[in-house]
Amino acid sequence: MLKIEQEKIMGLEQRYQQTQSLLQQQLQTLANEYNQPILDRLQKAVEIVADRKKVNYVLDVSKLLYSKTGIDITVEVKAELARLDAEAMKK
Repeated sequence: MLKIEQEKIMGLEQRYQQTQSLLQQQLQTLANEYNQPILDRLQKAVEIVADRKKVNYVLDVSKLLYSKTGIDITVEVKAELARLDAEAMKK
């Protein structure tokens, strides 16, 4: 009886792990699906502002180790992103 119960528990644990893995994969797929359009619009906004300002490199300040001077285009990118978002909402 004990062996049968242990096998049942092991089967339940295995199904739990499989279900958990499947749900994690589905969650990752959904996150990618919903985040990608946002990241695409952000990339487009950065490109538009960089072209307008004649900037060749745009760095994320969270990954920047040191900077003494430079052009901060954050405000312009936010404005451009808001414009792109407004356009997307109209469609």
